Amino acid sequence: MPAAALDQVLTRFAAQAGVSLAFDQATVSRFKSSGLSGRYTIEQGFQQILTNSPYRIQKTANGYLLVSKAQSSDRPHYVGELKQIDVNAKGNSTPQTVAQLPALTVEANQDTVFDGQIAQNSRMGLLGTKKIIDIPFNVSSYTAESIENQHAITVADALAKEASIQSTHSSGGFLDSFMIRGFPIGEGNLGEIAWDGQYGVAPNYRLLTSYIDRVEVLKGPSAMLYGMSPNSGVGGAINIVPKRATTNDLNRITTDYTSHSNIGVHTDLSRRFGDEKQFGARLNVSHHDGDTAIKNQSRKLSTIALALDYKNNKLDSTIDLVWQREHFDNPVRPYYLSANVSLPAAPDGKYSAAQPWGWSTVKDTSFASHNTYHLNDNHAFFLNIGGAQSRVERLSDQTISIINEAGDTQSAMRYGIFNVDRFTIDTGLRSHFKTGNIAHEIVFQANKYQDKYAMSLPSGPTVYSNLYSPVTQTVQNLNIPESAPLNSRSNLSGFGIADTLSMFDQKFLLTLGLRQQYVESQNYTSSTPKYSEHALTPLVAAVYKINDNLSIYANHIQGLSKGDTAPDTALNSGEVFAPYKAKQYEIGIKYDDNRNFASLNAFQITKPSGQLINGYYSSNAEQQNTGVELSVRSTLTSALSAYTNLTYIDAELTKTNSESTQGNQAVGVPEWQANLGAEWTFSTLPLVIGGHFSYVDQQPINQSNTQYLPSWSKVDLNARYTAKIANKEVILRANLLNAFNKKYWSGIASYSTIALGAPRTLALSATVDF
Repeated sequence: MPAAALDQVLTRFAAQAGVSLAFDQATVSRFKSSGLSGRYTIEQGFQQILTNSPYRIQKTANGYLLVSKAQSSDRPHYVGELKQIDVNAKGNSTPQTVAQLPALTVEANQDTVFDGQIAQNSRMGLLGTKKIIDIPFNVSSYTAESIENQHAITVADALAKEASIQSTHSSGGFLDSFMIRGFPIGEGNLGEIAWDGQYGVAPNYRLLTSYIDRVEVLKGPSAMLYGMSPNSGVGGAINIVPKRATTNDLNRITTDYTSHSNIGVHTDLSRRFGDEKQFGARLNVSHHDGDTAIKNQSRKLSTIALALDYKNNKLDSTIDLVWQREHFDNPVRPYYLSANVSLPAAPDGKYSAAQPWGWSTVKDTSFASHNTYHLNDNHAFFLNIGGAQSRVERLSDQTISIINEAGDTQSAMRYGIFNVDRFTIDTGLRSHFKTGNIAHEIVFQANKYQDKYAMSLPSGPTVYSNLYSPVTQTVQNLNIPESAPLNSRSNLSGFGIADTLSMFDQKFLLTLGLRQQYVESQNYTSSTPKYSEHALTPLVAAVYKINDNLSIYANHIQGLSKGDTAPDTALNSGEVFAPYKAKQYEIGIKYDDNRNFASLNAFQITKPSGQLINGYYSSNAEQQNTGVELSVRSTLTSALSAYTNLTYIDAELTKTNSESTQGNQAVGVPEWQANLGAEWTFSTLPLVIGGHFSYVDQQPINQSNTQYLPSWSKVDLNARYTAKIANKEVILRANLLNAFNKKYWSGIASYSTIALGAPRTLALSATVDF
């Protein structure tokens, strides 16, 4: 076969081999092939033709499928229904049509775009999994492909390119927390990341990515969809979807290096069993150990995750078992700026004012079982159950106070033991039926979540250091607590019902819902009585599909936070307040044609809280966040793809008890946040290079807006190359994070602690299927 356009050579070879081949002809035709001469097996022939191209061949049940070399073998592109293609069996330069392959429909594990890095569907809690263009909310869904290409070790790393999300803890610390649309998520000791739609299962303080197939983000309150968040977060919901057994057997190993000398290995194995492949098992095991880019810091982390599934024409059942352990020597701790002190310039991120002899160990064990029984084609019963245990032991600085502009610091060393136990269960019925020309999808759910939190945190003497010249103090031997007394327990329960009505040939989707939420809690460290209240929260949301690629939407939804109890200093001491309701109104538009995606939306969230006025405690404090979000991803040419997302938020303290704070900007919420990135795929080499730019506006550190964290920006670079080693394709990835070693303060938690940005970090990895 002589040299020609790649699509012509492929179709000729497929005809000679007598096999079906599916690919996007419009895209592949842009590449050239040097042709083929010799005697080959089918796979060898395809491999030779595709040499120096960005593609590889993948075997399917119906023949062969062309996919990107940078894409995992278990996650092919969604190609939908492929048109018939003419093939030529002879090797001359004039095409001769000798066969016409039948139309072929290819079903991938999930619909993805942008080289498999972005999913086109997302789980929506109570509502189940939906196509993003059909969802009346702003949702993002990142695949394992994206996680691997970013060298994202944690969920916080995986969400670094989201302009609506800020990470509010340092990456070298032992927990992750976020701001979503200007409201905190995960700042307390009760995890607020959902596991396959359920709170109370995911590891509590940090999720590692080795067992994650997808990270989904719903921006805005979500009480109706997920139930009340365990720590009262209302800014949004982060949900992870665990890896499941793939259709084809998978044997994958990844080795990686992260500066300074942290080495890791990750093994991913998948099998299906049974006459109809109804049983599935997937095992992910990983281990990392060594020094990080932060001076005097080492990190050791291990994970074991087993995912089992069973599926027949009636029952879908999954079981997830997860164990993870993360140990730090010299963990990075948050900083606090003392009153009337101007924030010093950020030090180099490789330095930490924490004592280098500090350490932390966090161990998590999680279990989940999700089961759906299909009574018939239109009705299904579901039962989901799970739980988790988290154990933390640490000797480290507590919050490090910056006491002057020279960067001097002080803190107290503390030996901490934290035990968190959680359990969750939900059950319900999902039904599909019609009334006239209106189709209904009704879901009824009852759920219960409970947790117990025990803590012991004795304090030692004060230690002193400096941001720019850290000082090592004498090692302290603090008394080790014999046990951790029970600090609090809570029970969140309720039931919800939602109906999605589909009208006008499925062009108009209207979702109506109600959830009755019950909240019970007891704090054993104060004289506050047991809290027991309830609230009813609604949902009204609509989508109008202008065509298959374009939709507009609107929603009104609420978020719930546990109400306060008036403190002893109030004249109404002991008065218990109902759960606070954060109310959101949002409108938006989405476009998705598989190559290009764009969304634009505007929202307003009003969140009440408690405050003391004239001696009385009442729930009339208020913060109102009004914002606009823009997201665009585009495959501009066969070589160039690009993305950008931009968020503007006016976060105003609309009701306060002081003139000095009334109308001020909320703590830790930048007005502007932006991300811009691009990737270039070489036509003659299996090489992709890219870059990412981040910008975050200045943020107030306190409510009086007298102290600010300055704006910052940074650049990340990345590349991936598919090499042939010992007859195996090896995907080599390189990431240079904070490429120009920017010194910056990266974020602020709602209680005014400050995170330090990470230093320049080099990450390398190699992945091979064997």
